[in-house]
Amino acid sequence: MQEQFSLLETRVQEMIALIKRLKAEKRTLEAQKGEIEALLREREAVLGQWEQELHQFREEREAVRQRIEKILDALGCSDAVVVESAG
Repeated sequence: MQEQFSLLETRVQEMIALIKRLKAEKRTLEAQKGEIEALLREREAVLGQWEQELHQFREEREAVRQRIEKILDALGCSDAVVVESAG
């Protein structure tokens, strides 16, 4: 009987150690998760800024293209000349 209690006590101690280890791992993982989420938010903000800049650059490129077309039209150049010089 004493042997069974001793075995049971050993198993309980092992379970307590396991629970403590799992709780510590959980805390570590939750901390890492928080850091990763913060990094993700930062990266998403940067990505959003880059997308805005890209949109702005495309709009500026289109405006420049239109101005050049107007200048070429004013000079009497045809679209064929523009295509040949661009290629």
